[in-house]
This record gives sequence, C-alpha cells and structure tokens, in this order.
Amino acid sequence: PLQSPVVRRVHIERTLTFSPPAPNTFYVWKYENATQRYPSVPFAYEKWDEPKLRQLREWLKLDDLIKGADTDFERINLVRHLVSTQWRHGSPLPEYPEWNALEILDRRDRRGVGGMCIQFSVVFIQSLISLGYQARHINMFAHETVEVYVDELGKWVHMDPERSEEHTSELQ
Repeated sequence: PLQSPVVRRVHIERTLTFSPPAPNTFYVWKYENATQRYPSVPFAYEKWDEPKLRQLREWLKLDDLIKGADTDFERINLVRHLVSTQWRHGSPLPEYPEWNALEILDRRDRRGVGGMCIQFSVVFIQSLISLGYQARHINMFAHETVEVYVDELGKWVHMDPERSEEHTSELQ
C-alpha cells in the first residue's frame, strides 16, 4: 500500500503454435486492473513516514497489531477495532483538541476522554496513513466517519471507527 507500481511500456511479441501445457506451469488466464478513482478536488495526503505519524505508529504498537493479518482489509479492521476501544465517547470540551492523533491520545491520558466521533476518526485516519494507506474524513449527517482505499478491493471503503454502545463492556 506504500507505493503504486507504474508501467511505462510493454512490448509483446507472439508466435502462434500449439503445444500442450507443461506440467506444474502457471498461466495468467484473466487479469483485472482496478480503475483508480481520484477526487474532483485536489487533495494531498500526509506522508506515511512523517515523524509524528511514526511516533503514533509506535505509541499504538500498530506493527505488532497487524503482524499476523493476511490482507489489507484485515489489517485495516484490526486498526479500526483498536481505535474504537481507546476511550468512551465523550465531550471534547474543554480544551478541544487539534485534529492530531497524538494530541487526542495525550488528552485521553490526561483527562480520561479522547472525544467524540471526529476524534475517533482522526486517530483512525492518521493510524492508517502511518501504515501507508490512503484514508479520508467523511461527514455523514452530523457524524464523522472515514473512507479508506483498499487496494485488494480496488475501491474506497466506508468505515466507522467509533464503537457502538453494545461493545462498551470491553473497557469496563
């Protein structure tokens, strides 16, 4: 997820002859390249290797968290679940935090609450970006959520990093 390959040129030559396939040989029978979708408004993503994002990655132990995951979607969901269990939904006032995951987590440690849906989304977005994924903030009728581009699916996937109330017993 850190770098998209670029094919600059392809040259193919062929000679048509029939011969039976050799045993234990792999063939490409079908391929599909997902069309990249870009927003109509120019947008620059934070670089994954920014020092503050590296600090966030270490603080939340994201590399250990995703170590056994087999797919991008599984890794993303592990991060979503981790973020959803960091604090209970609560007012970010007073001392409304900047849209900065490190500040939000520091505030959680100092005051016992990290905030509401936007703070969960900011921590989730910046955690994903620190792992090399593209993620963006989405406002849905006064609720803040996230979209993340999942390469293996070839599309943006909507996710809500704030846990539902039925899972609050995890923190008790």
